[in-house]
Amino acid sequence: MMSDFDSFKKECLRLQKVLNLGQYALSFFHKKLPNGVTAQIEYSSTEFWANLIMTKKHWQKLDPKTDAKHEMSHLFLARLRSLASARFINEEELDLADETIARIMEKVL
Repeated sequence: MMSDFDSFKKECLRLQKVLNLGQYALSFFHKKLPNGVTAQIEYSSTEFWANLIMTKKHWQKLDPKTDAKHEMSHLFLARLRSLASARFINEEELDLADETIARIMEKVL
């Protein structure tokens, strides 16, 4: 039987392909997180890396696939978030990010 951490990692890697996030180098960590946090992500949308972390603390029943979907959704939206927080952005950049997300979602939904 696969461990929760291995299930989390496997689902993240599957979603990386489905969501067309192959430009990101993913790293996985299994460590204690604050109470109430089962997983989290750290990333750079300009350097294309992401650290995916799953808790070691089993204070509740874990759902590694749902946690993977949640964290990979953050990575999926990283480019749009980066553009939205930029001080100067032109409409063409925003349109391109929006179109990229829509094209991927039409395949997923």
